[in-house]
Amino acid sequence: MRAVPIARRTHRDAGGAQITADRLPPNVYGRFDAPQRQFAAGTAYLRGMGRGRVRAVHGVEEAQQRFGHLVVEARLPQPGQPAGTDYLGEGYVIVRDPDTAVVADALHGLITGIRVELAESQ
Repeated sequence: MRAVPIARRTHRDAGGAQITADRLPPNVYGRFDAPQRQFAAGTAYLRGMGRGRVRAVHGVEEAQQRFGHLVVEARLPQPGQPAGTDYLGEGYVIVRDPDTAVVADALHGLITGIRVELAESQ
């Protein structure tokens, strides 16, 4: 198979029209001007150990006091909900801040400070 130079490779747009790399705008092919990052962000997944349903969620009040100002979205586990069946677990908290170290500290505090208690269904 013969190598084709990038400038001669062809692509199809969403409508199926054929386009070539030399007709693409420079920000799509050849260079990329990334915008300045304004925030660091991360997600803490809240998981209980075992199976069953959520019995209780511990440490939410303390986490709210320490990290509430950084939270942009959260889905907290609710008592009675079934245990998660995937890596996402029973809930999550998304935080953001201009400083990456602040986000890392908040994520560590959330995953060590919030405990999801599961109980077998009876």
